[in-house]
Amino acid sequence: MAHRRIVDKQEQVWDVWAVTTPVVSTRRILVQADLQSGWLAFQCGEQRRRLAPLPVGWDEMSDQALLGLMDQASPIQPRVMRPANVTPSSAAVV
Repeated sequence: MAHRRIVDKQEQVWDVWAVTTPVVSTRRILVQADLQSGWLAFQCGEQRRRLAPLPVGWDEMSDQALLGLMDQASPIQPRVMRPANVTPSSAAVV
């Protein structure tokens, strides 16, 4: 799997990689319909973004082109882990 690192205008380093879901799996994986054909993931520390569908040839694009795709990508909120006996107001963010 290809992996790239790009630097934005604020000099933050972003990791970029493709995410694909298996066509056949022994586990039940629920994936949103718009993500089933894969997406491009961007991450810088706790900041995460996702762009779907997966752009063809992304791994050969210039850093500037990838930064443009990152600008189009949707921010991803941290997942909230809630045990069954915990109310939403006391759930921890991970």
